[in-house]
Amino acid sequence: MNFRQYFRVLREGWALVVTALLVGLSAAAGITLLSDKQYAADVTLFVSAQSTGSGLDDAYHGILLSQQKVQSYVELMNSERVRQDAVRASGLNLTPDYLEGKITTEAKTDTVVLTVKVRDESPERARILTDAVVYSFIRLVGDLERTEVSPTNPGGTPSVLARVVAPAERPIDPVSPRPLLNLILGASLGLVAGYGAALLRHILDTTIKSGESLQEVTGTPVLGSVAFDEGFPSRPLILHEDPKSPGSEAFRRLRTNLQFADLDQPCKTVLLTSAVPGEGKSTTLCNLAITLAQSGKRVAVVDADLRQPRIDDYFGIEGGIGLTNVLLGELELDTVLQPWGGHLFDVIGSGPLPPNPSELLGGQHMAAVLAELARRYDIVLIDSPPLLPVADAAALASQTDGVLLVVRYGKTSRRQVTDAMAALTAVPARVLGTVLTMVPEVGKRSDYYPYYEDSPRLEDVVRNIPPADVKQVAPVPSRPADQADGGPDR
Repeated sequence: MNFRQYFRVLREGWALVVTALLVGLSAAAGITLLSDKQYAADVTLFVSAQSTGSGLDDAYHGILLSQQKVQSYVELMNSERVRQDAVRASGLNLTPDYLEGKITTEAKTDTVVLTVKVRDESPERARILTDAVVYSFIRLVGDLERTEVSPTNPGGTPSVLARVVAPAERPIDPVSPRPLLNLILGASLGLVAGYGAALLRHILDTTIKSGESLQEVTGTPVLGSVAFDEGFPSRPLILHEDPKSPGSEAFRRLRTNLQFADLDQPCKTVLLTSAVPGEGKSTTLCNLAITLAQSGKRVAVVDADLRQPRIDDYFGIEGGIGLTNVLLGELELDTVLQPWGGHLFDVIGSGPLPPNPSELLGGQHMAAVLAELARRYDIVLIDSPPLLPVADAAALASQTDGVLLVVRYGKTSRRQVTDAMAALTAVPARVLGTVLTMVPEVGKRSDYYPYYEDSPRLEDVVRNIPPADVKQVAPVPSRPADQADGGPDR
């Protein structure tokens, strides 16, 4: 993984990282508040070996011996005998076990210096116990290192001496807990745990969560990225309801990218489909139709989802008649064309739901209908069922000039996208690109789209469309004469 991928993990899992950070800080604060304060008093000892002579060699050997003894004394400091003598000498009503784990001894490398620390909840008791431990240790060293008794020296002479450089002082500030250090450690552990969890989730999560990964899977460009909008379920026609929103601008960008997707082979009929249900293909199609019509294109929308049609609900048209009636030869094409948005564009509903949608959509009648619509309009947008559950979209894809595959952020898996592309390739179909929907929005609309505050609403655009020449739309008598851009050229 490169830096951009790691940053993408952070961007996708920021909520998890922040949660773990807060948990780490809370745990650190709780431990700090609940922990008893500990004080430490310390004493420094100087260890020296008695020299048997006055030469330089004797002095050098004495220093080496002292250094060796210092390392041994680290273990000796916490011995049972030292603890017993220290408790007795302190005059405190304690047991030797009380000092277990409270004594810390440190020997500095290549020196003859020992540092002894004793920790306790009471600063005064820490001072008393430190002095008691040190003097008990000095007595023990004197007994262990005493030379042999002689007539002239009946008590013997210690070969090694441990001297106190300075007695213990009463500590003022506690050595633990340390609030700042605890909070830093808690925050660090929280960040590491949170990012680790986010990274693990990213590795295990096979859904599409970026345009880069979508392009990598499909091998086709991402023509549009539509941000999540809580109002989509209640107002799917976002371009009509809120033309100044970031979502509306996203559909305008999609329109521009679609128009320049392949200049060598312009598309007249475009199929919008998805791998699985609920990815926003119908919403994308409706808004794309509006923005194409606003740009001056002659647009026709065909609801070829003969299983769960949505277009009639979104546009508020009559869904009882439509494509099915034309394919069965019951009605003429002109009869089922329904104008929308003040004759901004025409819509063909699904009509009655047939028992055999795949056969109807893959037959010659459907090809003839698409050819006729392509002759009359600049672009024809076709809605279809998802690719993986049923074969309708695949049967229809080969009859269109191009396909837009709609993929939902965080829901559609890489495997589903791969299978959908395989189904389109097998037909074969010409995939123009993909559209990534429901992308988490970053930033506020006012930060990125201030120049749309004065943009005209759809009603103003429709009101200013010039009337069309009736003679030019003779093949479609059901269409009113006031067509945009002077009506279709026959």
